[in-house]
Amino acid sequence: IIQNPCLEIKKKNNKLGNKTLYNLNGFKLVMSNNIINPLIIYLNKKRFAKTFINDLKMLEPTLFVSYKRNYYISKLSNFRVTFDEEIKYKKINTRSKFALKSHSAENKMIMEVKYSPDVKDHYLNFLSQLPFRLSKNSKYINGIMQFLD
Repeated sequence: IIQNPCLEIKKKNNKLGNKTLYNLNGFKLVMSNNIINPLIIYLNKKRFAKTFINDLKMLEPTLFVSYKRNYYISKLSNFRVTFDEEIKYKKINTRSKFALKSHSAENKMIMEVKYSPDVKDHYLNFLSQLPFRLSKNSKYINGIMQFLD
């Protein structure tokens, strides 16, 4: 059971992305093959937009991703860094009553650097000096890849 989870809606316009977070205070997320219906009931009680709820009814969950995140914000300029660790994936099969498949990304940490588009060149130069490999990353895609047969 996850107490007070957060619903995250991601939108992408070309290469720029943004997200809207909705705190689901009072909602207890129980990992099972039927996680959408309790969420819809909760959202109806909280008077979320009907169009949003109807869109949600059309979705079929495929993967649950959880992780521990630490945030760091620069006091000197407009950027922030997040570190994600203890990443866990659970494959969701809504058509089966079998137990969910699980996988943990042991010893993996993902560092994300976020900045406004107007200072992109400055930060790309800064990041190229770090002893890390820069790459795009998607925890969703990483999780799906864990369960390919």
